[in-house]
Amino acid sequence: MAYEEGTRTTNTSLYYPLYQQAFEWADSTSMFWQPFLKAAGRTQLEVASLHARQAQAFVHWAHRMMQPATPVDVFSAHAHFWATVTGQYIETVPRVAAAVEKAAEAVTPKVLPLPAKPARDGLILLDRQPSGGTPERRVA
Repeated sequence: MAYEEGTRTTNTSLYYPLYQQAFEWADSTSMFWQPFLKAAGRTQLEVASLHARQAQAFVHWAHRMMQPATPVDVFSAHAHFWATVTGQYIETVPRVAAAVEKAAEAVTPKVLPLPAKPARDGLILLDRQPSGGTPERRVA
């Protein structure tokens, strides 16, 4: 038996269309779901960042609550904590909304306007022009 280089087409020719369609389906599916998965990942990162910042605010609040000198310090610690948490929510919500909006934009098909059609095709006959006049236009 002689060694043959390459792949014989008789073994793969029956399966080629099946695998070609499977890979095209996988590509089209990933193109459709990719914006949604990116939006979900970005949203999760934003929420994780929010929780980390809120944990820092909570630790700072607990530290201030351990050493209150007066009741005003307790009130100011609570006020500072809730102002920080609210500010963090206000910062995070637009970024999460932008991630969701970007995912919705990617799925929406962009329809381009059709080019303007000319009223009719014209043909200028150079050999039959009257002398000194404008070229005569005829329908093709």
